[in-house]
Amino acid sequence: MRLRLLSAFLVLAMLAGCRAPVVEGTGRLAIRSVAVVTDPSVTRRDFAPKLQAAVSEGLMGGDTAGRPARMTILIDDLTYKNPALTLVLASANSLTTTVTIADEGGATIRSFHLGVVQDALARGVTGAAGALVQDRDAVDRAMIAAYARQIRDRIYGPEGPALGGPPVLGPPAPPPLPQMPASARGREAGPAAP
Repeated sequence: MRLRLLSAFLVLAMLAGCRAPVVEGTGRLAIRSVAVVTDPSVTRRDFAPKLQAAVSEGLMGGDTAGRPARMTILIDDLTYKNPALTLVLASANSLTTTVTIADEGGATIRSFHLGVVQDALARGVTGAAGALVQDRDAVDRAMIAAYARQIRDRIYGPEGPALGGPPVLGPPAPPPLPQMPASARGREAGPAAP
């Protein structure tokens, strides 16, 4: 069952790049809050607050002039590579969610499924060994970063306000170094003549 679900989300992930951003159908949106809840079957409870922080950072304040909206992300499934399954078939780290965007009154504006599949390993001993030694905290960070980018692109598009806003200017460049006088060019510095 999980292999079918994983395969389905691989296909959906490939097709996700072909979809129009949510704002093309809803008009401009200003995400004001992000809530993340987990399905009771998801045992990793420390994942949701990290996901909420990353998605909030990527979305909130992106388009302040848009229609005010709230977002709820339901984590449907969070799966890590399984060494035994990788030995026989293949396995990957995956996150599947249901995203609901609602207006301030609670009426649903848009609802969609979104998933991230990372680090798929080929079957065999090498894949099983890789699944055994993976660092779950590092996997969580990578999946959360990928998911935050993907949801931002799904809502606003790759050039949306969260990505393509005004450039952030750094400190001004230092002034140029003074030029050497033309008469001094070509002469090497050496010991002074006696």
